[in-house]
Amino acid sequence: MAKPARTIYVYGYPSKCGGSTTELWHTVKLWRSVGLQVRMYTPTARPDPEWRGRLDDIKAYTVPDIPERSTVVAFCNTAFRADAPDLRARGCRLVYVPCMNWNWPDERIRVPPAFLFDHYVYQSNHQYQTLHPNRVKRGLDGNAATVIHGAFDPTDFPFRPKPHTPGKPFIVGRLSRAFSLPGRKPALDKFPPDLWKQYESFGENIRARVMGWSEEIEQLCGKPPEWAEVFPQEAMSSQDFLASIHCLVPGIGCCEENWPRVGLEAMAAGVPLVVEAKGGWPEMASEASQAHSKIQQAIIVAKLIASEDYRIMAAEMAYGRMKSLTDPAVIAKAWNQVFEEVNA
Repeated sequence: MAKPARTIYVYGYPSKCGGSTTELWHTVKLWRSVGLQVRMYTPTARPDPEWRGRLDDIKAYTVPDIPERSTVVAFCNTAFRADAPDLRARGCRLVYVPCMNWNWPDERIRVPPAFLFDHYVYQSNHQYQTLHPNRVKRGLDGNAATVIHGAFDPTDFPFRPKPHTPGKPFIVGRLSRAFSLPGRKPALDKFPPDLWKQYESFGENIRARVMGWSEEIEQLCGKPPEWAEVFPQEAMSSQDFLASIHCLVPGIGCCEENWPRVGLEAMAAGVPLVVEAKGGWPEMASEASQAHSKIQQAIIVAKLIASEDYRIMAAEMAYGRMKSLTDPAVIAKAWNQVFEEVNA
């Protein structure tokens, strides 16, 4: 008799913006592609009809409750952290994907054993090294953690580098998901205060496009110069935005990122990266794309401007790197191992 497919309960729901909620969608698609049964539970809000339809299409159905002794996974979810003691009391096995390089306030004030989960999944080795040792000090089994790069389906982001003609304006861009819920304030530490000065240092023929802009960010960075365009979050699709720029430059001096989804999206879309060599970026981007200073950042951008052949080669190499980092067979195998361990 064939062994029944494992059922995974997801505490949370996907959305168009936000690193954790977009990663959730890609992960659910991956789980379903390898035969796992997936059920979605969202206690804090009504399921978005569009997303419910997309989930229903892949047979990842929404449920009103989580049964006892279930395997439950959540991605960076405050409500899940609050409900963890109750879920544990019902015999559930809890897997948590923190997504950030820091702990939220409620994570810092809670104490074991009510708060520590059965298993943690980190998306980068840097995140693992930053967060896991402290959890072990608080009583977590040191082996109750796995590094799994976030699932990503590149078919959503067609490879279409924007051509650049020497002597013509070169467009640098920044795509931010600094906030994803209505009424939620942007995470200002994701923007360098001197963003425009950094871009200006790239030369007179630079143009800039930034999506994810807000009044709060303008107060931090200053009014956009004449050569820059800014757009609020979701002003256009990420695909269309990436197709409108020649390279992606988040800037030097931002907060320490973990496994930034926008990097994978740019690599898939044919947009070279120029990123700060800290956090999770060194594991994602090639060494040639990493800057240790603002001067080095300007040098890397200058090389992309000077040679279209070099820029396209960089985009093609980044695409190949993205495919390796997001190999669905590797990621699915790692997740299956996690589920085997937590249910042993």
